[in-house]
Amino acid sequence: MRALKPELPPPGDLIEAGAKGTATYITVALRFIQPLARISGLHPSPVATRVLARLLSECDEQGVWRPKQLKALPRTTHRVTYHMYPLQAESKSADSRLVDVTFRLALIARLLGWPLEYR
Repeated sequence: MRALKPELPPPGDLIEAGAKGTATYITVALRFIQPLARISGLHPSPVATRVLARLLSECDEQGVWRPKQLKALPRTTHRVTYHMYPLQAESKSADSRLVDVTFRLALIARLLGWPLEYR
């Protein structure tokens, strides 16, 4: 029997983002913003705040995440996100991956105590 070392994320600020708040890996950013929102620890992390603001600004009037400059749908590229993304099996619909990001953004908003409007 072979023992495996757990793959833990490196310490420090785990979210990689550009100057405008564009996350390098959207799934990793959402993975770490969610627990920060849960423990009210989002404010001390300027990168997480910038990335969340950018992701929320890319939502349409119905609250669905639809970025204008999206070249490819977000993929699970990091081992720490394999268990949380995608929420459902692949479908042929282009909106299937957008649903996952939209759900995570709504969950983060709810954890932060923001009211959500349903239409």
